[in-house]
Amino acid sequence: MKSFVASENGYSDPLLFGGLTAGLFFYLFPVLFIPVGLPLALVAYTIFGLLWARRPIVVPLNAAPFGIAACLFLIATYAGLVTTLRGTNDLTFATQMAKVAILYLGSGFLIGIICVSLRAPSAFDILIRAFVICCLIQAGFIAMSIASVQFRITMDSLVLATGNTDYLISFRVRGFSASGGAALGLNQAIGVLSALYLLTNTKNSNYFYVALAIWIPTFFVARTGFFVGAAFLLLYLLSFKRILFFVKTAFFRPTRLIGTALIVATMAVVLLNFDDFFDAEAKERVELAVRWGLELFLNSQSGNAETETTNALLEMLVIPNEPSFFLFGFGVFDSGAFGYERTDSGYLKTWYSSGIIGVLALYFVLFSALLRTAWRYNSPNFKIYITLVVITMAAAEIKEPFLYQNYLGRYMFILIGAGKVINWYERRRRNSKP
Repeated sequence: MKSFVASENGYSDPLLFGGLTAGLFFYLFPVLFIPVGLPLALVAYTIFGLLWARRPIVVPLNAAPFGIAACLFLIATYAGLVTTLRGTNDLTFATQMAKVAILYLGSGFLIGIICVSLRAPSAFDILIRAFVICCLIQAGFIAMSIASVQFRITMDSLVLATGNTDYLISFRVRGFSASGGAALGLNQAIGVLSALYLLTNTKNSNYFYVALAIWIPTFFVARTGFFVGAAFLLLYLLSFKRILFFVKTAFFRPTRLIGTALIVATMAVVLLNFDDFFDAEAKERVELAVRWGLELFLNSQSGNAETETTNALLEMLVIPNEPSFFLFGFGVFDSGAFGYERTDSGYLKTWYSSGIIGVLALYFVLFSALLRTAWRYNSPNFKIYITLVVITMAAAEIKEPFLYQNYLGRYMFILIGAGKVINWYERRRRNSKP
């Protein structure tokens, strides 16, 4: 077991990268595999342990995210004190903060060690590439669930579903996850952004097709993810230089031109022969999904630019106005108390649990940790990538607590935890150069 700094001629181990991707997939989407009653998160940790044992590395204590973990433990303790003094005895938020500090950050730290053990020129690109592949695999499960009722039934018998949506009859799908909805949709949208980051960083136009492949099926998961992904694609295409680069690489090279033509032709054949490719139930789900996905635009034509979801969310955005509740909250996370109804909003869940003090403390810690990760890394494109992630998460948190729960919360803490290790590794590598 040893500490090392990679040389400029470092190498990448395909087996190690494949294991990292598999472990990351099961970690991000920790479903219960019904036939054997096995939580696949255990498979993820087993893979991570084996990868570390294959090429063990020792890193110094200052490469671990102890400071961030300590802040989260303080917030957890404070929230536990609030709920105890209020008599609500709801420790959900406090428990989640402790879980994030130990499990999410610890996992990110371990994944960071595995990434640097690959000794690739850019450890962050290794991590983001693995994340993009996970999102692409998930998009494949989503697409299969859309196209085939039998596939959906099979998945329902293998993967335990949670939440209040019956995915066997709903036009929405959950792919390979316990629950779909906005959490899965937004995760896929960040997958789109990640693919575009790799496209910009590597100049490989294939990543544009990957971004499209991740984005399109998201329409059947959640409107949030679909429109956020569309915004990322539009933001990318607004750059004339990038459009020119994509046209040059995708159309002026024979293999790319043939590939592009085949993709366009396949899409045209499927759309023109829709009835032949989808069964009756699938076609009905597509029609329902289109009406649901475009609800805001269809309603706006009649002068009513709103949806049931936006109306419900607006009704839940109630800030406590009593000074005591405003400052300290009232110690509940997923229910109402003291005359206030439950809310879905991430900011307000945090507010109800710990007051404005908890809100300011938590989001300052998390957003500043993400931004510090970017600004300490010597890559302008990575800085832009993380900045867009932070802006997206800050806006999305109005809807749900994406930042510290569900699939995307795990990825955020991977970026933070792994970021500490990777930035330490990059400093050591720069300092080792003659």
